[in-house]
Amino acid sequence: MSQENVENYRRAAAAWARGDLDTALAFAGEDAEIISRVFVMEGSYRGHEEVRRWWQDLHDSFPDWDAEVGEVRALGDATLARLHVSRPRRRKRCSD
Repeated sequence: MSQENVENYRRAAAAWARGDLDTALAFAGEDAEIISRVFVMEGSYRGHEEVRRWWQDLHDSFPDWDAEVGEVRALGDATLARLHVSRPRRRKRCSD
């Protein structure tokens, strides 16, 4: 099951990147938890409704953010992933 969990995580992350939160959450259990380093004062977000709140908070604060999935590990029933969250680089304008 552990490799299946990793593959499901990658599918969910692809849906997440497209902005398809419903599909992303379909891969997560009702007790899914996000421990955010961005909103460290908030603590963790547990359950689908809290994950939705985290998603909205993130988009409200950083509307042009991007996330790149790094290492994904299967840990028994849990999946642990490292994400690099950033805002897309803007091109510098050249002046003549």
